[in-house]
Amino acid sequence: MILFFKFRMMKKIIYLVLFTLISNLCLGQVTVKGVTLGDTLRGESLTSTTLGGIDMAQSILTLNDGRIYLILYTPCKDDCENVSRVYESNVTTIREGLASKFDLKFRKITEEYTDNYQLRATKGDTVFLLTVETNQFMDKPCELLIYIFSDSLYEVNNKEEQEEANTDF
Repeated sequence: MILFFKFRMMKKIIYLVLFTLISNLCLGQVTVKGVTLGDTLRGESLTSTTLGGIDMAQSILTLNDGRIYLILYTPCKDDCENVSRVYESNVTTIREGLASKFDLKFRKITEEYTDNYQLRATKGDTVFLLTVETNQFMDKPCELLIYIFSDSLYEVNNKEEQEEANTDF
């Protein structure tokens, strides 16, 4: 009889551990520059950092309960007071760095009739999206935005925003 209860208790512990591991994998526990998707925000939601050797403004977006669902990087200059443009080689460096760190394969999606494109990769529930708008007449021809987000938490955010919009009426 005691053996039966020990077995049931071990079975419950194993299920708890498996549930925890699976939920962490499903939420895309990806950490970039010390920020982990799905964790509660601690500190500032807007900071400056570097990514691929480029000065970046890092914006962290959260759900109503404080969980981080999206990390946005924008190249900047002048202590991140102004947005900066980058070279195509900078985009390549960042893409290769993310691909190497997270074992990603990016897919290029081009816009019709322009040189603008997106580089998109997924790892579990996490989406890595680099949007590049080009202007061949500028010294640094690329405007770059980097989005790293949890797809499931992004959907939760969309539902929260829809509920807020519905309560406005």
